[in-house]
Amino acid sequence: MARPRRTFPVIDLLKHYCHVEERDDSRTIRAKVTGQVLTLDAALQDTVPALLALLDALPDNDPFLRLDPPQRRQRTLEALARVLLRESQVQPLLLVFEDLRWIDTGTQALLDRLVGSLPQPAFCLLVNYRPEYQHGWGVRPTTRSFGLIPCRQPVPMSCSLLC
Repeated sequence: MARPRRTFPVIDLLKHYCHVEERDDSRTIRAKVTGQVLTLDAALQDTVPALLALLDALPDNDPFLRLDPPQRRQRTLEALARVLLRESQVQPLLLVFEDLRWIDTGTQALLDRLVGSLPQPAFCLLVNYRPEYQHGWGVRPTTRSFGLIPCRQPVPMSCSLLC
């Protein structure tokens, strides 16, 4: 089932999290996603259809696909946020999204939801963007903004991370 607006960074994140590889067929993807999510927390079972739909691995007859597109989108965002926030309760979680000016609407919606869910003790969301990008997060006690100065000469990666 093709969708006009794909959330590519989120799909890549989900594939990596569930160890999905390009050569995996739908059955293998279903097994990997279901196993990863249920191992994390069996209470997240209701998130599995939304995650599988995002990866185009949900069987065509699944009731999730009969929901209206806004309902599917809402449940998908909720499923992603619940899984990520639950994972952050098991181990510290750092999500990095670069250059938000190119971000798609689905990924932006997930970031908005995650920012609204903070603070979580072991959850860090790191993003960067150019000055022309505008987000709706406002000033929150759980967010910090840092201005970056353009580099005039190459800086070794290890030094730039420590500065």
